[in-house]
Amino acid sequence: MNGLFYSALLVWGVAFISSKAFKFEKPNRFTLVVVPTYSLIMFLTTMSWTVKNLLLLVFLAPLAVLIGWYQTRQVEIKDSNVEDKYGRPKVLVKNNLAYIIGWIAVFILGICFHFIVEGGLSFEAIKEELFVEIKKDLFGFTIFSVEGSWYVWALSGISSFTYTRLLRRKDKKFHAALIRKKNKKLKTS
Repeated sequence: MNGLFYSALLVWGVAFISSKAFKFEKPNRFTLVVVPTYSLIMFLTTMSWTVKNLLLLVFLAPLAVLIGWYQTRQVEIKDSNVEDKYGRPKVLVKNNLAYIIGWIAVFILGICFHFIVEGGLSFEAIKEELFVEIKKDLFGFTIFSVEGSWYVWALSGISSFTYTRLLRRKDKKFHAALIRKKNKKLKTS
């Protein structure tokens, strides 16, 4: 891919993802439940359970939890006072700046862990990794075609799982909106 075009595409992708964080959107069960679960499964299956990696995980896991927690700090959840055809409340979520900062932190930590584990990374490889991250955020289904290192899966899975779990605890209607139950009236009060 042409270097200038590729760089422009990366800038556009980051700007687009960042702008979405400041708009109210319907929560997506796929990105909030399926993607973190898949990431954690991939972490467990790609991890080489050596002492070195376990020590790195002891450092990485709390950082990922902290990022997930931080990303929820400015989240706004708006209740539309309407239910879908399954009786789930329709809510809207706006992530705000803390979410973007967390997203960037996950990316930077992934690069740092790559340096620690693999011993180096070229600028082109960093741009390629950024492109993969943008693609995953824009087209969630592409996560199934992405190869990743255990630490990237762990960072992504743990931070995303923490983010979703904390928002579910924070707002019962948000929690109810993600539940998969059909044809059953849900308790949201």
